[in-house]
Amino acid sequence: MLDRKKIVDRFVSYIKIDTESDPNSETTPSTEKQWDLAKKLVEDLKDIGMSDVSIDKNAYVMATLPSNVDHEV
Repeated sequence: MLDRKKIVDRFVSYIKIDTESDPNSETTPSTEKQWDLAKKLVEDLKDIGMSDVSIDKNAYVMATLPSNVDHEV
């Protein structure tokens, strides 16, 4: 069963991270603070059981949701 408080707390932890972009930056992401959110997402995805969790050079976060069935879908 989903724990509503845990979900809300997790969401609040994300929105507390300052991810304002820098319009003058030529990098992606444009600020180090945006990396903070990406790293937090990686940690949390691993914590909830996602597999193949990774982050690329542009702070794109990827993960695989393992199947919850034992047959081909």
